[in-house]
Amino acid sequence: FGRPVAFGPHAWNFREESGLLLDCGGGVLVRSETELHQFFRRTLLDPAWADAAGNRALEAVRKRTGGVERSVAIVRDLLTNGINEAA
Repeated sequence: FGRPVAFGPHAWNFREESGLLLDCGGGVLVRSETELHQFFRRTLLDPAWADAAGNRALEAVRKRTGGVERSVAIVRDLLTNGINEAA
């Protein structure tokens, strides 16, 4: 959706994804009700920040999608052309 993402400290089952969003500046770790309020306030009152953070989040996710399709294409090429010709 191209919006900044807030998540809590217990997102253990999304550790890789939350790290990706933190690294790119598209996600914010909130540890309290006050921090969540600050996140929503900033998102609503600072549209330039929200747009930039959301775009960074969206771009980071887009860069990570398509892995299965790329892997299938590589395997298909190996099966079709053989290992020596595909490399």
